[in-house]
Amino acid sequence: MKVLISHAVEDLEAASAVKELVRRTSLNRIEVWFSSDTTAQGGMPAGGPWFSQLHTILKNTDWVVALVTPRSMSSPWLYYECGVVASVRPHNVIPLTVGIPISSVPMPLAAFQIYDSLNATSLATFVQKLLEADGFLFDEEMTRAVRETIQRRLIDYSGKGSPAKEQGASDHHAAEGEIASLKSFIEQRFVELYKFLPAESRPILNLELTFDASELIKSNSKFTLNVPAGSSFGDVLNEVYFRIADSVQPYKYLIQWTLKDTKENSELSIDAIKNAIPANVLLKSDRVYKIVALTDGDEYLRSGLKKKFR
Repeated sequence: MKVLISHAVEDLEAASAVKELVRRTSLNRIEVWFSSDTTAQGGMPAGGPWFSQLHTILKNTDWVVALVTPRSMSSPWLYYECGVVASVRPHNVIPLTVGIPISSVPMPLAAFQIYDSLNATSLATFVQKLLEADGFLFDEEMTRAVRETIQRRLIDYSGKGSPAKEQGASDHHAAEGEIASLKSFIEQRFVELYKFLPAESRPILNLELTFDASELIKSNSKFTLNVPAGSSFGDVLNEVYFRIADSVQPYKYLIQWTLKDTKENSELSIDAIKNAIPANVLLKSDRVYKIVALTDGDEYLRSGLKKKFR
């Protein structure tokens, strides 16, 4: 199977990381190509009319991964390359974001299933989709080390920022604040209406969460997480940990760090979490719950956090 990574030239580092991810998780079974690849077997062939060569490569591509970044969103080539592949294989376009919210992906790419390379669950699903498309069994544990290594590289890459994004950022600050307020209002109204829907009729919800880690890290301290539907609170904490791993030890949530809701001015402590979780989410009428005595409550808390939260 042949996969083409459509990208902006400035995103060579990210494209190389995605190529390594697909190559290693498929044990080199999937062939990955992108135009700016500097390896001996990659990049555009030497000599000849490059446009016709590119068109031939696109026609022979099974899947195209659209690397959507702050640098590539305005690139016409991204949409051209995806369009050529989509004209032959309408469902074989995969937008993969690096450093931008999924909600920011423009049409027509927004019409496809989008994956977030900085989210562990989303990145695993992306790999699974490609491997299974080639008839290759996806093994979550076998691919975990590679996925976490590549995710860390992409997180570091996204933290470098883009010149276009940094230039004139202050000019858009007020507008971004207004948009955030509007999104918050719409989200709240949607949640209110969502509660009235029968469980079987409810759509799958995704979250777009913003975090400020300025107390722990100095540069690129504010980031957004695209949280797939079905993710647990522990999944979110693990994603946050990936961003602050250089400043805290693993499995130290509520020991070295915690989350604070800046709007409510409250921390997500054990007390806050237990009051927010409905009883019927955790407890079932057909069970018997044994009350167990603890000899060392602190150690119980630490070991429980180590099992779940980084």
